[in-house]
Amino acid sequence: MASSSTQSKETTEKVIKVQILHFRNPAMTEEEYYEHWGNHHAKMAASWLARNGVLKYAVVSLKLLLQSPEAEFIIRNKYHTPQSYRDQISPMAEKAGWKIHDHDGSAEMWVRSLDDLVAATQDPDYIANIHPDEAVFLDKSKTEVIIGWEEVRVRDGKVV
Repeated sequence: MASSSTQSKETTEKVIKVQILHFRNPAMTEEEYYEHWGNHHAKMAASWLARNGVLKYAVVSLKLLLQSPEAEFIIRNKYHTPQSYRDQISPMAEKAGWKIHDHDGSAEMWVRSLDDLVAATQDPDYIANIHPDEAVFLDKSKTEVIIGWEEVRVRDGKVV
C-alpha cells in the first residue's frame, strides 16, 4: 500500500493558472465596478467557464473579507484591489522596494490546457453575452494577463 505522501503525489495534476488583471471602466466608481462584476458578470462567466472545461474560476475579494462575515466571503468569491488598500500598504511597499500594481481586480482561471480557454472564447455565449459585458465595467485597453502554474509551499500555516 502506498503511503499518503506517495498517494498525494500520484494524484496531483499540474494545471495552468491564468490570471487576468482588470482595470475598471473610468466612467464607473469603484463601488459600481465591484457591484457589476460580482453580482452580474461573474455569475454569467461562471456558468460559461464551467461548461467549457475550466477547472476553477476565482475572483477573490479582499474588501469583502475585511467587511463581511467569512461565510459571505466564501460565497462571493471575488478579488478586488481598491485604491484605499493600495494607499494603506504604500509606505511598507516603498521601504521594501516594491511597486504596487494599480489594477482594480483580477480573475483567476485554472485549466488543463490553454486550448480549453481558447475554445471557451469561441463559445456562442461568450461571443453574445460575456465579451460585450466586459466593455461595461472594464477598461480593456489596460488588461494584463499572467500565465503559469501555482506551487503551494505553505497551506494552513504549515510548510507542505
